[in-house]
Order: sequence, then structure tokens, then C-alpha cells
Amino acid sequence: MGTKECVAAIAAMLWLTGTAAAQPAITVLQNFDGIPADGVAPPNATGKAGATQFVQWVNYKFAIYDKTSGLQLQAPRPGKSLWTSLGGPCATLNGGQPMVEYDRLAGRWVLAQLALSNPAYYCVAVSTTPDARGTFHLYAFPFAAGITPNTPRLAVWPDAYYASFNVQQPGKAAAPMVVAYDRSNMLAGQPARGPVSFLPAARTNLLPSDFDGAQPPAPGEPNFYMGVGASTYLSLFLFHVDFVHISNSSFTPSAKIMIQASGLGCTRNPPQWAGGVIPQPSAAQGTALAAYPEQSMYRLAWRNVNNTEHLVANETVILSASPVVAGVVWFDIVNPASGNPLLAQQGTVADPVNSYWIGSLAQDKDGDMALGFNASSPALYPSLEIAGRLASDPVGTMFSPVFLVEGSGAQSNTSNWGTHADMSLDPSDDCVFWFTGEYVKTTQQGFDWSTRISSFRFNACQ
Repeated sequence: MGTKECVAAIAAMLWLTGTAAAQPAITVLQNFDGIPADGVAPPNATGKAGATQFVQWVNYKFAIYDKTSGLQLQAPRPGKSLWTSLGGPCATLNGGQPMVEYDRLAGRWVLAQLALSNPAYYCVAVSTTPDARGTFHLYAFPFAAGITPNTPRLAVWPDAYYASFNVQQPGKAAAPMVVAYDRSNMLAGQPARGPVSFLPAARTNLLPSDFDGAQPPAPGEPNFYMGVGASTYLSLFLFHVDFVHISNSSFTPSAKIMIQASGLGCTRNPPQWAGGVIPQPSAAQGTALAAYPEQSMYRLAWRNVNNTEHLVANETVILSASPVVAGVVWFDIVNPASGNPLLAQQGTVADPVNSYWIGSLAQDKDGDMALGFNASSPALYPSLEIAGRLASDPVGTMFSPVFLVEGSGAQSNTSNWGTHADMSLDPSDDCVFWFTGEYVKTTQQGFDWSTRISSFRFNACQ
């Protein structure tokens, strides 16, 4: 079967099985524009809620908001300014591709970006208090000479801060790198042991598990990394780190998690979808947007719900070749530490006309899920929508998408689109979801994206 016929057949199966759950009552708490266009595309918006603040970082600048009122507490400032007192490449270079985390166990912020010098550095700042306007412990971790890192993903775990990169080395194809950073010493402002890193024989785009909820992983539990495998499975890996005896650390394959083949394309990263493919209204003058299909989308969110461990993840798939229509496939994996992880459920958020892509997924304390993503079509400007499900809904279903913000302009000068959005839970109220991503407010000359910061809750979660 050819690729076009294969994708068309998959699309028919997905739409046939994509029964929607009932729309639950939702309360939107905050919904406002974040950091605006900065002359660079695409924006890679990331952000988390802390005890009282929301920190958003887009490309080269980060801003701080009061999470109750939405008022901006700190105007956007260059990320490199965090490392001024440290000096070196982290203080002089804005490499972008930022990550924002809130370490809820310690009540600290963890902010990071790349410095693409020679050698390249991963610049990590750990706050000394829950106030992101305060002081930070500063670190600059060099990569080996000749390695160019890309697409960092950062996660909080009790024993370390875990990261993944796609790295390029001279004469070699892009490959994954996984790294563990010394959380305990970094929280104390002490010299960090390690870091511990591996170059696994795996597909690119591995994601580390990032924990949500009041109940953390058990002491000694490894961090889970996951990536897209073949058309019938996801690949799960275990990262055990020992900063005292680094040689005892390991990164090992754990399991192939069998999934429904109908939820994926017939080939991985098909080259015909590598460029701009997501349609926009005609005002975009034919510019289509990048989709990054069949790659694991940020975050790989871990949570313990009623003494069952869950990993939730998603990816974009192309459902129709002509015209191009994309959808989001999501996965709920249970018991990842058991040696026999299982796919508890899988579903697809799809529409015959509108494309959905660049999803981010998380669960609240009851196990309810929310998925934020982009939406666009020849009749719909690039927008941000959410879908989701209560834990009591039929397995594999989500309610029909609803807008967080509807776009009113097209991106006309480039196909570049952010590689991720960011959905997570409020550490103070484990029912409240926070989401940030990009959309287009107005068609302009130059880069014309906007970003949005939203929080909401299912009323059933108390």
C-alpha cells in the first residue's frame, strides 16, 4: 500500500473510532496574551505555574505574571541576563530553545536555555526561593567539543533534573542525547556532580518524564524516557543515575509499549511531511505551517492516580494527504515501573476539515486529562484549542475541541512553527491546568505570531 493510500485508510479508521465524550463543565480562570513576537520565528513557548507566579519564556525573553490576577510582575527580559554574574557564554549568548520548570518538592524555579558557543553550553538557573524575581544558583554545563545540541526538553524528578537533546556531530546523523543534572547540589548552590549523559541507540526526540501531583515517584524510581518506535509501539527507557558512583548509572531499554497501529502513519517521519503542510486561510498566500508529525510532543507527564502510575503523551499525525489534515493521537500508559507497562487507552482528536497539531497533555489529581493544541484550516486562522476527558468518560474518548483563543490572522512569511506547547498542573491546586502556546492574532509584515497563557479546571475536580 502506498503512503497516500495508507494515510487515507488510517484517517478513515481514526474518524470512525473518534467518538467524542460529553462536554464537562469547565471554568476558565486566566486567558490572556503572553510575550509578543520578537522578530524571530518560530516561538517555542514554555511556562509553568509556581506557588504564586506563572513564568513564561519565549525564545530569548522570559516574563513573570501573578497567577491569580494575570498581572505582569516582570516585563520580558533577556534570558541571558540570569547568568550575568556567572559570566561566560551563558551571560553573553541567548541560544533560545528555553525550558521553564517549577520544582514543587523544593518550591524552586528551574530555568534553562542553550548557549551555542564552541563548545556549546546548557545554561541552568535554580531559584533560591519560590519568587522568580529573586536570586538564582547558576550553572553552565558544557557539551563535548563538536556537539551541537538542539530541541532540549527538561523534566523534574526527585533525584535529578533530567533532559534530552537532539545532537549533531560532524559527519553523523542527528541522534538523541540524555542527561541527568545533580538536583540536590544545585538546590543547595553547591558544585554539581556530573552531569551524567548517554548517547542511546534510539530514535531522536526522546522525552524525559516530568512529574505532576502531590505524590512523587518512589525513592530510587528511575526516570522514564519515551520515544516513538515503529508503527505498532512506543519505546520506553529507564535512566538510573548515581552521582556518587557515576559508573553505576545506566540508561537501558525497558519495554516496547504496543499501541493501535491505526493511530500512526505507515512510516516514521515521512519526508513529504517534513516542511510546511498545515493549511491556513487564503490570506497566507499559500504559506503552510510545519507540523512535525509522528514525533513525541512535550511533555511526557507522569502522575500517580489512586496508586496507579500513569505516563501520558501525544503526537501529531497526518490523517489526509489531499487536502492535508492533521490530528493529535494521545496515549495513557500505566505501570511503567512494573517491567510490564500497558497501554490503558489511546485516542485521536481529529476533524475532517480542521487540522490539529502541536499538542501538550496532562492529568489532574482525579485523572482527568486536558490536551491543548493548535488548530488551523483553509477557513480557520491558526488558533489554540483544548479537548479533554474526565476519568469517568468512556475509554479512549475526549470531548470535542473548544477554543481558548481563536486566531484572526495568518502567518504569511514563513512556514516555521513552534515545536512544542506546554500543559501542566498548578502545584498549589492540583485541579488547575496551565497551558501556553502560540497562535496568530493579526496578519502583518514580518513575524506575526502571538502567544497565550491560559488556566482552567474541570468543575468536577474538587
